[in-house]
Amino acid sequence: MRTTVTLDRDVQILIEKTMQERTETFKQVLNDSIRAGLNQGKPVDIVPTIPTFHMGWNRDLDLEKSGQVIAEGEAPTPLTTPRNTSYLRRF
Repeated sequence: MRTTVTLDRDVQILIEKTMQERTETFKQVLNDSIRAGLNQGKPVDIVPTIPTFHMGWNRDLDLEKSGQVIAEGEAPTPLTTPRNTSYLRRF
């Protein structure tokens, strides 16, 4: 996220001093300082959450025949098979 903040002079001096001590960028020092202040020094565990959905179980699916399942998944569909255009030839 990009934003604009106005830093007090004392905060600016602290950030610049920390940048020189750690040889880090302004962005790194500012983000670390905000995290430390908001979390009181505790590290934050950022765990991505991915929504999941129960799709049920296909009881007709026999995992012993996985090759068949793959073949059926790769079978031609109406979108991939050539369209029957024989009815257009009569005009």
